Amino acid sequence: MGVPCGQKNKPMKNHLLTKAVMALVLMLYTIGFVPAQTPVPNGNFEIWANKSLYEKPEFWYTQDDPNKAVVTTFKQGDAADGNYSIRLVTVFDDEGPDEDNVMDAYTALADLSQGLLAGYPWTTVVDQFHVSVKYDVVEGDAANVIAWLIKDGAILTATRYPLTGNSAGEWVPLSLPFFFPGTGEPIAPEQIMVAFVSSSVDDIYLTGETNPYTPAPGSWLMVDNVFFTLGSDPTPILVPNHSFESWVDVAVVDPTNWTSDNFHFTDTQAKPVTRDANAFAGDWAARLEVKDRLG
Repeated sequence: MGVPCGQKNKPMKNHLLTKAVMALVLMLYTIGFVPAQTPVPNGNFEIWANKSLYEKPEFWYTQDDPNKAVVTTFKQGDAADGNYSIRLVTVFDDEGPDEDNVMDAYTALADLSQGLLAGYPWTTVVDQFHVSVKYDVVEGDAANVIAWLIKDGAILTATRYPLTGNSAGEWVPLSLPFFFPGTGEPIAPEQIMVAFVSSSVDDIYLTGETNPYTPAPGSWLMVDNVFFTLGSDPTPILVPNHSFESWVDVAVVDPTNWTSDNFHFTDTQAKPVTRDANAFAGDWAARLEVKDRLG
């Protein structure tokens, strides 16, 4: 006798259903004995903290990068003027492409976030640059003192002085003249750039110039009392924080237990990671945005 359609496999279906139900019951029973999962620390981004990264002279850029365990810029109590100076030291860069890679140190009065020739606003007419330095430079290397006057987005005139050897432990005052195009009469700039570098790097040379030196770890340069003058008048025309007396703490606000790219952005720039009240749970969320480091 034939088996009616749909009846032949019914015992098998009931068997499979029973196994499925038993498996579900066993799974639910077992879950009660599985330890609770460890929550992600600050997973709701409720806690945010001010993270101190490093200290730098106010108004001046430095080479220090908190993403690396390398410090090249130091506040010093040994000064030619006032109480403090800045010390720049060339070091090995362990995160460089090879074992011979080095990291020079620099400090610059400029706006490096806007491009190479974006300087500090300045319209006062000057024709000499002055600074006090103390240095000890490895043989074959040269520290550098550089100042640019900028007009219409281009270099109007510049002065650079390489420092080799050492200063015998003494502060040495330097006076460097500017030479102006045309009649040679001083011209009012729109911006200035001032930079001090612990080693001789290619970036400080203009197109067509050759760097005759090789950066070397151990070279160092101390700088203090930066100013300009005009003509025979010895009255100092001071740049901001000319004597490195004012230092500021560079810090970012990040979610606790989390690290972001905020430290790559200057104090005046909008950060890529910020606290946002548009939260899924709790009071806060982390907002991530694409930001341009060049402005």
